[in-house]
Amino acid sequence: FQMIPVIIGEAYKNVEIQSKLIFVFLNLGIVCFLIYFLVHIELFSSIAMLFLGFAILYFSVYSIFTILRAKDKNSTVKTFLSALFFLAIGVVFGILAFLQHILFLGTAKFGNIHFSVMFFGWIFMLFSGVAYKVLPMFYVAKEYPVFIKKYFYIFITFTLIIFIISILYSFHAALIVSKLLLAFMALVFSIATIKILKNRKRARSDITVNLFYFANANLAVGCVLWIGSIVLHMNMDFLFGIFFGLGFTYSLLNGMLYKIIPFLTWFHLSSKFVFEAEMAYVI
Repeated sequence: FQMIPVIIGEAYKNVEIQSKLIFVFLNLGIVCFLIYFLVHIELFSSIAMLFLGFAILYFSVYSIFTILRAKDKNSTVKTFLSALFFLAIGVVFGILAFLQHILFLGTAKFGNIHFSVMFFGWIFMLFSGVAYKVLPMFYVAKEYPVFIKKYFYIFITFTLIIFIISILYSFHAALIVSKLLLAFMALVFSIATIKILKNRKRARSDITVNLFYFANANLAVGCVLWIGSIVLHMNMDFLFGIFFGLGFTYSLLNGMLYKIIPFLTWFHLSSKFVFEAEMAYVI
C-alpha cells in the first residue's frame, strides 16, 4: 500500500477501508493457523484456509487492477503484475494442497507447486521489480541491463508455467529442465545484483547494502546447490529452506525495511510540512 504508489506512481482507491479489511482477515487466518498447529483441530485449519485465501487473493486482484491503471507500462509495472498474478496462483495451489491434506490424498504435488510459485513467482519476481527502482534510487547504482529488465519476467513466467504443467501431468524431463532454468535465472540475477551494488557510485558503508549482498549471496549459493541436487539426485530440502528462506528472503526483507520505512516516514512528515525531521535523524 505504501510502495506501489511510490514505485509505480498509481495510488490505491479506498485504501483505508481495503487495507483494514485485508488486515483483519489476514490476522484472523494466521491466528487460526497457529491454533490448528497447536491443538490439531481441523476446524481451525479450515477457517484459516478461508480467511488467508480470501485476504491474499483479494489483495492480489485489488493490486493488479490498481497497477493496470498506471499509464507507463514499464518493466517494473509488468514485473509487479506478473508477481501478483503468481501470488494468486500460488494461493490457489496452496488451498488445493490443503484440500488434499484434509482428504488424506497427500500434499506433495500441489504443495510443491505452491512453494515454488510463491518463491520464484511472487517473492523473487517482486524482489526483481523492486530492485529495478530501489538500487538506482537509494544507492545511486547503475540500472540493470535492458535485456534483464525487459525480458526477465517473461522467462520466469513461461518457465513457471512449464514447471506447473510438468508436475500436474508428470512430464519428468520437462520438470527437470524447468527447475534448472529457474535456478540458472535466479543465479544470474543474484550475480548481476551483486555486481551492480559493488559498482555503485555512492560506495558508503551501509548495513542495508550488506544485507542485500548477504541475501543475494545466499540466493546464488541456494541456486548452485539446487542445480547440484538435480544433477546428483540428492535431497537438500533442509539446505534450501536455510538459503532461500532465511538467507535470502529474511535478509532481503530486513534490508528493504531498514531503507524503505525511514524513507516513507520522512516522505510522510515532509508532505505534512514537518521539515525538522531530517533523513539522518529519522533513520
